[in-house]
This record gives sequence, C-alpha cells and structure tokens, in this order.
Amino acid sequence: MNLSIQQKALIRLFLTLGVIILVVSNCAYLPDVSKKSSALADQINPATLSNPRLVSGELIINFNIEEVLADTALTTWNRAHGVPVDQPPLLRIWSSDITEQPAQQQLENRVISIVPTDIFTDSDNGNRILYWDLTDSLKPGNSFSITRRFEYTTYEFAPRINPVTVAQNWNLIPDSLRSFYTKPEQFLEQTPEMVTEVISIIAKEANPFRKSELIFNWVRQNMTYVYPPKARGAIAAFKNGSDDCGQYSALFISLCRIAGIPARQQSGFNFMLDNTGYHVWAEIFLPTYGWIPMDPTRENGFNYIDNTRLIASVGMNIPLKYVPSWSTYEFQEAENGRTPFMQLFSMVASGIEIHTSTELNILESIDPYSGIGKTALMGPQIYKNLAASKLPFAVAGESTTGHPIYLLELGSGVNTSLIFGGFHGDEEAGSQLVLELANILTREKLQPEFGRVIIVPVLNPDGLLADTRTNINDVDINRNFPTKNWSPSTKIDKYYSGPAAGSEIETLLAIEIIKKYQPDRIITVHAPLEMINYDGPATEIANSMARFLDYPVTSDIGYPTPGSFGTYTGIERNIPVITLELPRQMQSADWVQNLEAIKAAIRY
Repeated sequence: MNLSIQQKALIRLFLTLGVIILVVSNCAYLPDVSKKSSALADQINPATLSNPRLVSGELIINFNIEEVLADTALTTWNRAHGVPVDQPPLLRIWSSDITEQPAQQQLENRVISIVPTDIFTDSDNGNRILYWDLTDSLKPGNSFSITRRFEYTTYEFAPRINPVTVAQNWNLIPDSLRSFYTKPEQFLEQTPEMVTEVISIIAKEANPFRKSELIFNWVRQNMTYVYPPKARGAIAAFKNGSDDCGQYSALFISLCRIAGIPARQQSGFNFMLDNTGYHVWAEIFLPTYGWIPMDPTRENGFNYIDNTRLIASVGMNIPLKYVPSWSTYEFQEAENGRTPFMQLFSMVASGIEIHTSTELNILESIDPYSGIGKTALMGPQIYKNLAASKLPFAVAGESTTGHPIYLLELGSGVNTSLIFGGFHGDEEAGSQLVLELANILTREKLQPEFGRVIIVPVLNPDGLLADTRTNINDVDINRNFPTKNWSPSTKIDKYYSGPAAGSEIETLLAIEIIKKYQPDRIITVHAPLEMINYDGPATEIANSMARFLDYPVTSDIGYPTPGSFGTYTGIERNIPVITLELPRQMQSADWVQNLEAIKAAIRY
C-alpha cells in the first residue's frame, strides 16, 4: 500500500475520502431489512414527519490495485507498518447498509454489484454491516468498481416534544440504554473542565429537554466551522472552538452525556442535486419520543433535520467482525475490533498499493406532492376531476340517481388494501384526498411492498354533488350497514339509518366490493374530528399512521354508531379498519401528512 496513504488512514476515514473495493460479480438484490434493527430497541417516534422527497441514488466506488507486494518487499513493508512479517497481502472492507430510520423510509429496489462475504449487526447500535474479504481479488493492475443503487423517501423530521412529558417519564429510559449512551468513550471524552462547563451551561434548569437546548445553543455560540479540523474528538473541539460538523456533534454529544442525556452520532450525507457530500449530526434519546435529531452546525438544527439527508449509520466506535488483531489507527481504519464511525466504508489493507475514488450520484429527486392540496375543492369539481381522470378507473356500480361510482385497482399480490372516500357528501376533503392518493400511487409506480390497492374515491356521489351528508334518500350510508346493532331512526335524524339495514345501493356496493377483493385492511377517510379511529385488529396499523399525524388514536369515536361500516367490517368480520378523520380546515401540510399516513397503513 502507498505509504503516505497509510499514514493518513485515520485522517482519511474521518474526512470521509473513502472507497469500497469489490470484485466483479453478478448484481444481487440485498435481502429485506428489519425495521427494528437497534440492539437497544428504538421506540417508535410519534412525531410528525413532513415534506417527503423520493430519491433514487447510487454510491459508486472505484478501486485500482497498483501493486501487490511479495518476498522481501512485503516483509519490509509489514515490519514498517506493525503487521506480522508472515502476513500475506490482505484487503477487507466494511460498509454500513442503508436502513430505515424515523426520517428515512427504505424502499425495496436496492441493488449491489456483489453479494457481501458476510452481513452482521453491530451489537452496540444496531447498524447493519456489509463485509467483504477481497483478498482473492488482489492482482496488480486490476481495476474494480461497485455501484450500490437504492431508492428511499426522506422527510423533514421536527418532533413535537412536550418537556413536561419528558420530565415525567425520564426514569422510564432503560438502564442499559442510559448507561451506554451517557458513558465517555474514544472521541467522546469527558473531562473535569467539560463537567464544570456543563454545570455552568445548564445552571438550575432541571428539565432534560431544556438542558439539551441550552447545550445546543452553547455549542453554536462557542464553535466556528473550520474544515479540515486540526484533531478529532470532543476534547479537541472543546479546546479549539473551531472545527467541522463531526466535531460540533462530538462536543454536543459529550456535553449532553455529562448532563445525563443519552446522545449519539448519526452519520450520512447531504444528498441533494446541488449539494451532495458527507455530513454528521447528533441525536438525543427522550422517553416516549425515542431518538430526536440535533444538528448543531445548522441554525435551525435543534430538534430538526430537513429532507436532504441520506442516513448511513448511528453511533461511534462501531464494533466490527473480522478486524485483524494487528490493525491500529496508526495505519488502518479499525482498531481493537472497532471503527470510529461509518459513512461510506472502513478499510483494512496490507501489503498493497491502491488508488481509490468515489462518486455520490442522485439519479432522481422528486417532490411527490407538488401542487397537492393547494386548493380545497368543492364536491362538483372533485367529481368532475374524478370522471375526467386519465387513470384506469372502472365503474364499480352506480348511485341511487345513476352517477358512476369509480374504482381503481393498482398493484398485485395477496396483500390487499381497500381505501374509501366520500361516505358523506359534505366531507369533500376526504374524497379529494383519496383521489390524490390514487394519483400519487400511480405516479410513484406502486412499489411491491404496497401489494394490491383498491381505491374508491367517492362512494356517495349524490351526496357529494349536493353537499349533503346523506345520499339522495337522506340515508346516512355509515348507519345503513346490516350489523347486529343496526336500529331504525327517523328520517329527520341526520344519522338516518334508512328504512332497513342494507337498504341503499351504495351500502350494498361497498359490501360487494369487500366480498370481491377480500381486503387485509380497510381505510375510510372522513372529517372533521381529527383522529385515527380503528375497529377490529387495527391497533398497530393506527399507530403506524400516528408517526405522521399529531392525531389521537382511539377505538372509541365518542358516540354510538349503530349500523356503521367499522362495526360491520372491523368488529363483526375481524377486518382491520381505520376511520381517518381529517381536520375541519385542511392546511397545505395536512394533505401531505395524511397521505403519508395512509401510505404507512398500506405498507404495514
């Protein structure tokens, strides 16, 4: 290996001028990744995610073997670099896989040009590590490249934190998590001078969340961004007061740990068409909320990250398998079975001279919700747009007055989701939202993970066109289903249940659709109660939606609902049913967040 490169190996790792080296092989799809990979199990964060961005990208790493040493040259090289004299040339690579995070949804289209030698989980932080032993590929003059292609959705992540809730539940943090993420470690040191400073920073503040804000503000006020840094670690940042993003984060993490707040590093990339590069930031752990983003290099980075990130790993001093016992940071990027942190790769090599280069490419970056929800439409316009849609809607049936009831079938597979809008004609936003969902899922080229999706934007077109809750017969469709608790009511009642259970054409059509498609889950969209109501075995689906919405999750809507759709399907037929109640007034962010919540339910 080139001597100057080896002497700067640790610096190069921290400055992220890295490479992954791969032998030529057929492309392979990586196996599915568990959504809950952390060894210290992350809590589901109920915070609102917003402004999704769909990204298709690739990480290209080029590698050229310039020389493979042998005989006396190899022995001399080994002695000079602390390697056993009889060690043959060696090349090993580790790379953290891209997995799901609260602000990052990993899609299935992930391709890598060679199957790793091994895949294992980092026992400390839960990172999924890809490992290659590439020693057999070492031949002078050989050049190799690897392209890792992937698709993901990234979100703005701005958790809504109640400091009182944090304080009340502080003792619920698991002891193992608390002790691990508040301890000092290499590059995250804790000194008496730093302890004194933390005492001064937090003064008499008792609330942990507010303590973190005081520390965040102190770091921003006392650090100046300089790249490259003079040295690495929290001590260096504390003394120098001028370093890069990694140093900002290291200092913030160490000061939080001193204050008793669990904190860790998150590593990855800025991944935008006009701004692609390496970046790291921090997270703190709060009870009932989980891991919360903190980026002290950004003015708005407290409790917030934007949707420009690609997250690669969490934690520092990441444990690795297969690190040679002789590997040290003097010449390599791993020591004592660990690497400082991981963005693109870590490497251990001996007895070779190599040249590496990397590329971070964005193939596509789109805002799937451009233009959606800019204007809330009235019922006639919604139905006109539906009738004129270029999507392959079929006519599932007709309303009492003969208006077509449209149905769209997307995707395939045994996992079926059924989405209804427009039970009530005066809840126009629900119909508009479901029609927008159809447009988005079609534009996104429905991913396999969604299975089959059946969409009925307007079940009650007569009511939609007349701006009435009921159908043309003054019957509330959502009280007309033939349930065990159906009961007659008077026609002047706005919840009029009809002359008999199942008397209405629209009701019977909904039942027919359910029988035909046998859905695994059903979502109906209503307004204006602003909640996630569920019937049947749908608790976990409702909770998955709550990640995107600041709505209460409940099985009780607050009043009796005899003859309701939820009772008919969820309670009496054990189908998971969600009744998503939109706000009375839909703001622009509400459209996006509710659409993302429905997509989460479909994916579940």
